[in-house]
Amino acid sequence: MPSLPNTAAGRQFDAYLQAFNAGDEAALQQFIADHFTPSGPGGADIKTRTNSQLRLYNTSHGLNLYEITESQETALTVIAQLRLSQEWRRITFMVEDQPPHLVSGIMLQPVDAPVMASPVALSNEQLQQQIDTYVREFVAADRFSGVVLVAKDGTPVFEGAYGLANKEQAIPNQLATCFSVASTSKMFTAVAIAQLVEAGKVTYDAPISTYLPDYPAQVAQRVTVDHLLTHRSGLVDFFADSQRFARVKDSTNPQRDYPAIFMHEPLRFTPGQHFEYSNSNYILLGSIIERVSGESYTDYLRTHIYEPAGMSETSLSSQGIDAAVLAQSYTELADDGQIKPGTRHLFTGDVPSVGSAAGGAYTTVGDLLKFERALRTNKLLAPGATELVLTDRVEYERPGYRYGYGFIFRRAGNEPIVGHSGGFPDVDAQFDMYLDRGYTVIVLANYELVAEPIVMHLQQLLP
Repeated sequence: MPSLPNTAAGRQFDAYLQAFNAGDEAALQQFIADHFTPSGPGGADIKTRTNSQLRLYNTSHGLNLYEITESQETALTVIAQLRLSQEWRRITFMVEDQPPHLVSGIMLQPVDAPVMASPVALSNEQLQQQIDTYVREFVAADRFSGVVLVAKDGTPVFEGAYGLANKEQAIPNQLATCFSVASTSKMFTAVAIAQLVEAGKVTYDAPISTYLPDYPAQVAQRVTVDHLLTHRSGLVDFFADSQRFARVKDSTNPQRDYPAIFMHEPLRFTPGQHFEYSNSNYILLGSIIERVSGESYTDYLRTHIYEPAGMSETSLSSQGIDAAVLAQSYTELADDGQIKPGTRHLFTGDVPSVGSAAGGAYTTVGDLLKFERALRTNKLLAPGATELVLTDRVEYERPGYRYGYGFIFRRAGNEPIVGHSGGFPDVDAQFDMYLDRGYTVIVLANYELVAEPIVMHLQQLLP
């Protein structure tokens, strides 16, 4: 481990690292009470900061310091590895100017593995063993429950199911288990729009008033289909008003009922001005699909996406799914909205009863792999249209990521990785297509905030 500098920030970071890595929650809480400022970045109070640190320990099991990249008297930047997930982070550690130099802020940013720490290429057998060992460590720490699939050119090279789909009935997760994939299914909506564009029924640059004449004109005449697909419309997210959403969450027809939450709200910014993720964009895309095709959103997906791809286990509702293959969802979210590590329980919050064009489909890793094959072999779209939806267009909300038409983009070296994530307080999903090497990585979980460490680790392992 590199020696920490004899500065105010260096001394405090050394003490922090010892307290953090000790694995004693009470001692860490006491350290935070004694050494942190009462208010942190963004006005976070000491309770929120303590909860954040406890969650970080619970998910990382400690930090291994690798390199010091910048040092000043009151600020320190280091590269460290999370012990459990083996992910890498850039940590910026800041203290106050005056003694006792209380910790004013800690910022963590994901970074690629240092070149010297990159693993060597693995055989298929070694790859399978490393993935399984890695995931089982998460399961043992109660940091993962779900299914992991890695395929090469459509053929699985690793499949594993872990944890319980139903804790109350002790039903294990299986490869055939159906999970809610939240926003991951925005990909289906984007492909459906691309099909209608291909058919000459929709134009990307057309204002949505062309297809939704009943929508308030002051919005519909300014927002285009492209704006909706790339989250640049300025529409307020329908989840933002929890009271209004609670009144319609049990709707069996969200395409009909959700727009009432936001359709009369003013735009948050001029359409096209910048990116701001809003689920309302995809609700309106679903409305356009229904109006133009003459089919319900559910029927359109079944006829034009699920059936051509062979996705027989995918639907927008959990009704009718055999309880033996339906994942119940579990969370550490407490009633006060804070994550409480080690308190996982069945989630009973405001979950939509039926999925919508904004997300919430129920599916399996097998069906998502069928979707990948159908998309990349041009069964759902002609080659030009497929290339269009697999092209990045705008900066995403995370550094190094971009967004296209219903797909999120990042890079592994020079290779584009394309897919979509999805999460709620009780589920997590990640779907990645490696466009050059032909790999597909799918992680579905019935815990929240657990899929990303696995997909990022796999990004380092894949040959």
